This record gives sequence, C-alpha cells and structure tokens, in this order.
Amino acid sequence: MSIISNISIGLPEGLLTNKMISESRPSWNVNKASIRTGVEQRCISNDNETALDLAIKAVDKIFDSTLCPEDIDAIIFCTQTSDYIMPGNASVLHGKYNFRENIMAFDINLACSGFSYSLGIATSLLQGARMNNILLLCGDTYSKLISPGDRSTKLLFGDGVSCAHITKNVNGFKVLDTEYFSNGKNYERFIVKNGGSKNPIRKHFEYKNDKEQIVSDDPDFIDMDGIGILSFFNSRVPKAIYSIIENNNLDISQIKLIVPHQASKLAIDGIMKQLKLDESRFYFDIHNTGNLTSASIPLALSQLLHNDKIIKGDYIVCCGFGVGLSWSTTLLRYE
Repeated sequence: MSIISNISIGLPEGLLTNKMISESRPSWNVNKASIRTGVEQRCISNDNETALDLAIKAVDKIFDSTLCPEDIDAIIFCTQTSDYIMPGNASVLHGKYNFRENIMAFDINLACSGFSYSLGIATSLLQGARMNNILLLCGDTYSKLISPGDRSTKLLFGDGVSCAHITKNVNGFKVLDTEYFSNGKNYERFIVKNGGSKNPIRKHFEYKNDKEQIVSDDPDFIDMDGIGILSFFNSRVPKAIYSIIENNNLDISQIKLIVPHQASKLAIDGIMKQLKLDESRFYFDIHNTGNLTSASIPLALSQLLHNDKIIKGDYIVCCGFGVGLSWSTTLLRYE
C-alpha cells in the first residue's frame, strides 16, 4: 500500500488570457470556446523554460524539515516534453540535487493518463523493493507543441508540472487500487508525427498567414482529433469508473468525489451525463491553468486538500485518459 503524502505544483509565471487571444485572433469566437473548455486563462512557459525547470520549482516546494533529497529512493518523471530525447528528465533532475547514487531515476512517456499509470508503478516499487520514499513528477510544456494557429489546442492547454511524495505509513491519500486500459488502434487521434525515429527530420517553416489558419497541418505540432477523442472516452471512462468501484466492493454512492483528468468542461460534462451523476460529485477547475495533461489530477488533489473539500475516510476515484489512447482509474481514501 502507498500514500500520497504531499503534492506541490510548479507553474510558469507567464499567462495567456482569453482576452489576449481574442485581441490577436479576432476571427476566433473565444468566448463561445471558453464555455466548452472551461478555460479563462492558461499558464504558459517562456521560450527557454522547460518541464524540467517547472519540476525544479515543484521539487523545491516538496522538500522541508521532514523530507530531504537524501531520503528519496526513486525519481519517476512522467512527461512527453522532456528536455532531450536522451537522457530522460529524471536523470537530469537527479543531477540538480544532492540525491544519493543508489536510487532509481527514469522517465515515463505518457500524458493525461500518466499520473494514474505512474502512481501504480510507484505503488508496486514501494511494495516490492526496499524503498520508502518516491518522488513522482508529472507534467508538460505542451505550449511548445502547439501550432500558432490551431484554435482547438491553443485555447485548451497550459504548462505545469506536479511533484508528489509517495511513501507509506503516513497520513494522506491512500492508494487502494489502480486499473489500466489501452487502445493503440486509435493512437493517431492525438499525435505529434515528427521528431521521433520514424520521422526524425523536422520541417521548419513559418506560416505566411497564420492568422487565417484554423487547424495545424504541420507534423511538428500536435494533431488532435477532438471529436474522436471525446466520443471514444465517453464510451470507455464511465465503464472504467464503475469497474474499479465494483471490484473493490463499493457502491458509487460511497464515493465522495470523482476527480477526472481536467481535460475540458465538455469532456467532463459528457462523462457526468453517462454516469448520470450531479456535477457536485465531480471536481473540475481549470479556469486559471488550462489543461495540464498528467499534472491535472495531482493539481486537483492538491486543491482539494488546501480548500478543505475532503475529510478523513472519504473515497475518491481519479481517472486519467488521453494519448495512446490510454486511460486508467485509481481508487483513493483520504486518511
């Protein structure tokens, strides 16, 4: 068994508000789009700021009088925007602090389902290895993968990285169970086609008239089939939520809150409709940050703690879903 004992967040100082986008893109109906996304502003990194830089901000906050770098037994960094193709961000982060040499440090290439997947791996490590403390970093700088004229992604995503201290035998969110799912047949519904070994040569060009551009046709940037992704996860996520609840001999009425990946208001509304639950049973708040990929669920859990929205004994179901296509559910109890 493992416990999420603390969560910190590293966010860039830069902000991109709906007003700023509307002024630069007067042909976009930003107000209408914000109703569908639930995003009013998003945190955006500067040109030289990376997911690793944001992770350092988060790690600096997690260390205190009770936890220091020498206590850490493993570093897991879940990101799709690492500083380099090689080495991974976890290795580079290791060199920034006074960590021991006899610890694990590795990256996981996942996005919106990444927190649940990574949490499951961390839990297994704590159970099966001589480990007591794991740092789990999750997040991206998706703004660097967004075409300047792609309305669907530019209005949705922000940048940010979370840092969770995963340990055992303390108070916090107790991990009771995790379930995982994959559908690689639909991998192209969310993809960046260039930059890997299959298409290593990037085509760098500037748009002659990117103010008129509506979607990205440049394989250097994110290509998102928004409607296809929504349809797919509306048919899968509710079943996955019921699955983990029933497999742990609980009823959905016993779940205090469902904390889904903070994808968009439209996505969460679809899941609520399928589950036939009131919005008070869900936690959703991306108005000021945008969709933070794998950092969105830990940010939500951190907000629940700081806003006193949960009490001892509450059950929470987290559900991440996205790139892969992949999705995962985690059952937590606050202790």
